[in-house]
Amino acid sequence: NNRIKKVLLLLGILAMGTTLILTFTRGSYLGFGAALTFMFILFLLSRGIGILKKHKKTILFLLIAVIIITLIFVIPNPLNKTGTVISKIKDRISIAQFTQFNSIARRIAIWKFSALMIKDHPLLGSGLGTFQYNSLRYQAVFFEQGQNRSIYPYGFATKAHNEYLQFWVELGIIGFAIFFWLVITYFNYGIRYLKRKKDKQKQGTVIGLMGAVMAVLVDGMFGFPLHLPATIFLFWLVIALTVIIIKRQDGASDIYISKKGKEIKKEKESNVHPFKYFLYLAIILITLFLCCMIVRPFVSQVYQFYGVHYLRKANDDEAIKNYHKALKWNPYFGFTYYDIGLILSRKGIYNLAIENFEKAGKYNDFPDLPKNLAYLYLKIGQGNQAITKFKQAISYQKQEKSMVPLYVDLGKLYLQAKRYELAEVAFGDALKITADFVNAHYGLAVAYLQQNKQTEALEELKKVIELAPESQEAKYAQNIIQKITQEKLKILPTETDNP
Repeated sequence: NNRIKKVLLLLGILAMGTTLILTFTRGSYLGFGAALTFMFILFLLSRGIGILKKHKKTILFLLIAVIIITLIFVIPNPLNKTGTVISKIKDRISIAQFTQFNSIARRIAIWKFSALMIKDHPLLGSGLGTFQYNSLRYQAVFFEQGQNRSIYPYGFATKAHNEYLQFWVELGIIGFAIFFWLVITYFNYGIRYLKRKKDKQKQGTVIGLMGAVMAVLVDGMFGFPLHLPATIFLFWLVIALTVIIIKRQDGASDIYISKKGKEIKKEKESNVHPFKYFLYLAIILITLFLCCMIVRPFVSQVYQFYGVHYLRKANDDEAIKNYHKALKWNPYFGFTYYDIGLILSRKGIYNLAIENFEKAGKYNDFPDLPKNLAYLYLKIGQGNQAITKFKQAISYQKQEKSMVPLYVDLGKLYLQAKRYELAEVAFGDALKITADFVNAHYGLAVAYLQQNKQTEALEELKKVIELAPESQEAKYAQNIIQKITQEKLKILPTETDNP
């Protein structure tokens, strides 16, 4: 009933509503709309249909406001012309924008290769926080199936863009079921309270809190609100506040119902009382432990930041010093190992670079990591390891054109290993993407020659000369063609020979 408080509350609502609108996030808009609808249903459930008659003026005002806002969006006017906030919101929530290829198709791709993760670990999942680590590998498997690479856009998905799917991926069906049970229990607990109690102020508060939880849950269908620190903190805080409000209202901590249906006051003493100091000590120790666990990665990230700063200034020594300090605070920081590997490979310290790259691969996955390892293995003469990493690097490439030089280098390794049929396949795959790649034609010609396919080899050598007549490969091709021709002439019968 305090007008000043009402004004302050209105200002708060307007500020929060404005920031929500300016996020231009469709999931948030959907969550907000679903939460309002859910809250309206809860009000009807708790207070009956009569609330509509009692507040018909307010409802009529809101209905008129909704109609006006809808008309502002639908009918062309100065407020929604191109470049305005309303036009941007209209574009974001339009069906055409929602079904745009790169938006919805990317999410569909993520959801589909997330299903492959679930298939491998259906019960217990792959482990909390492992989605990002497995994303590139499963995406590569997904792109190798049919025409998926040409249908869906490439990306590095650190989140599944669906909280429930990611719960299933990381925690398995058991973890997902526990979370689902918790949510159902929460709403059941709140709805039973609304039906039982008639304190309007407490009802309004509980309905508002339950609406907030619903907003986050709906947003989680297309986003990752439970992976954002601010949102997940508020999510669990709202659940806790709901329970506390209901418990206090019910007086559950002070009374219980006897078998005869009478309310009996509980004794103040509790079995926990003699051990409360041990509990206090345990809470303090756990809090300190959690603080250390949180602080260590944070300090590590600070040193990582300074390492990147020095790296951009081409001061490799200072960068490595800061990276080593970062690893002392967090020895599982994959990005740090990766950056150290880049510096060492540039300096020519290949074995140590490989060691750091391999450590990086244990904790994080990087799009360029297999390619870097492939070339390092190639430089130290470990052909088999290089072949494995080249094949992985090819599957990690963003575009097919970037695969071509990797296919060629893989083909060369197969030639060195005398695996000529595989070399033929590798060079052939490169030419399927780029038909005029000279090195691929030359490598394919060599693979054919090693398999005594001279006719096919001659065709490839002629293409080399045709595509790059001044290149070194063309000179080699000309020499090989001459040798093959001379050998054929020796075999042909002369005029004095008896047919």
